[in-house]
Amino acid sequence: MHPLIIPTICLLAGIYFFVRNIRLLMDQDRLAQFLATDPRGQFWAKRIGEERMFSISKNFFLPIGLVVSFILFSIGAWSLLQLI
Repeated sequence: MHPLIIPTICLLAGIYFFVRNIRLLMDQDRLAQFLATDPRGQFWAKRIGEERMFSISKNFFLPIGLVVSFILFSIGAWSLLQLI
């Protein structure tokens, strides 16, 4: 297996999830639409309510997702720099 594949996937996934989470944090309508169409969002909205799920997503899950995506990006970038 080529050594550049996994770091490149980590780098691209980190960028994708970082941009997606920033967009969802900035636009409340987009977040509401995402939670309404995502199967996990629908499950938790039925279980704890839409307003509470919206609040938890905005205040807890999306910031954690930003940190995880930044770490994923950093790992991919560091690995690529070590190979080059």
